[in-house]
Amino acid sequence: MLKHVWFLLIFVMAACQPTVTPTPAPLDIRPQDGLIQWQRNPNQVLFRIEIIGGEDPFLGQGVIPDCTIYGNNHVVWKNDLEANNSEILEDLLTDEGIVNFVNYLTIRERIYTYRELLPEMQARYEVVPVVEHVRIAVNDVVHKADNLSGWDPLWYDRVTTACKTLSQAPVLVLPTSAWLTTREVEFDTRYPLVIWSAMPNADAAGQPIRLSAAVDSPTWVSGLAISELWKTVRRLPNDTLYQEDDRFYNIVLQVPGITRDSPSAPASIPAG
Repeated sequence: MLKHVWFLLIFVMAACQPTVTPTPAPLDIRPQDGLIQWQRNPNQVLFRIEIIGGEDPFLGQGVIPDCTIYGNNHVVWKNDLEANNSEILEDLLTDEGIVNFVNYLTIRERIYTYRELLPEMQARYEVVPVVEHVRIAVNDVVHKADNLSGWDPLWYDRVTTACKTLSQAPVLVLPTSAWLTTREVEFDTRYPLVIWSAMPNADAAGQPIRLSAAVDSPTWVSGLAISELWKTVRRLPNDTLYQEDDRFYNIVLQVPGITRDSPSAPASIPAG
């Protein structure tokens, strides 16, 4: 009888304990003080935070993420000024600043407890939702995550702001060289129209830049006209129409080290 009472008491005590949902532990690849390393390649993305999904694949080539840190400590970020208007800034960070930022992401924001779920959703539902996305590449491990894994509603804004404010002396990006790619489209009154002949459109050698020559083929162009085109692109919607002769085009500008997944500059030619 006493034995049965003893087991009953244990059962009641266990049932009265509060239910605790364990907090996911960071992965074993979590960086630690003094052990944070990264590839020092200027084309290697050390950290990137951006909104992805739901975009035109062609126009998406010209997207600039909200904030990116490259392996050579180069940080690039976008400030939205108003509707269809943004400025792009850049700087070089110290190793100490990057290490502190990685520690912040790991300890305060628990970045390694989140994971990338977008590919699973795409495979199951054949949809391309718009998601907040982040990637970090340190200690020879690339870790990706998105908001589908459950970070709080302010997480993305906090981390983006932390990345942008790493800079001590930001400089406005105004390239004079870029990859130009175009596609021919039908005229549509719903979209803004730019007359190509009314813009500076000569390259560094004084030759006219032809939109028709860059259809579906990235073409390396340079000169002050590229700076003017860059400023135009920054203040107009991505689907703006550019008229050359009697044809209409969408354009994409890709600048190495600035735009998402831009090709490298041609060999022996410095990037703009």
